[in-house]
Amino acid sequence: LNALLKEHPSYVPALVKLYLFSTNKVDVISLMQSQVKSSPENIELILALAKIQLAESDPQSSVILLTSISEYPNKSDSFWDILGQAYIQSKQFNLAKRHYQVWFSEKPNNIFALIGNLVLMDLFQEYDEAVILTSNYLKKHGSDTQLEILYIHFLIKMKDFEAATENYYHLSKSVLDLPFTKGLLGQIQM
Repeated sequence: LNALLKEHPSYVPALVKLYLFSTNKVDVISLMQSQVKSSPENIELILALAKIQLAESDPQSSVILLTSISEYPNKSDSFWDILGQAYIQSKQFNLAKRHYQVWFSEKPNNIFALIGNLVLMDLFQEYDEAVILTSNYLKKHGSDTQLEILYIHFLIKMKDFEAATENYYHLSKSVLDLPFTKGLLGQIQM
């Protein structure tokens, strides 16, 4: 691994493996940071480092790193996902909200962009908007158990127990048996 990195110091798979197997993660992160400085156009390396920083509970470093490349065209889903998580983990909820809105407007079929929006709508108690967004997505893309459960959650938050009940009993038997789903029924019946 070290021989490979000596010849190709910015080779991301080798750097990631080195990080995973290293007992000194700080040194590997420093090595990756120096490689980013010498290869600032290496988006794959930047994303790998940002993801590692996030895993190391350093979301602010991820935010700084990723916002430095935010003007690049054709951002990957990994970019959007990692930056969104970094905003949330660093408790920058307004920036996270704006980030997920932009992501979803650019990629309206991306389920992760949608779910990021819904999580933040829940946080900001924007239940009306969450119901509309979820309903529209489900109408366009069809059945999705995770979204159907979120839809019921938002209906309950809006105190629309009739619609929540109706949607609840449209879930499959295996989903109805899940503890979380049973908790939704408890909230409906309260």
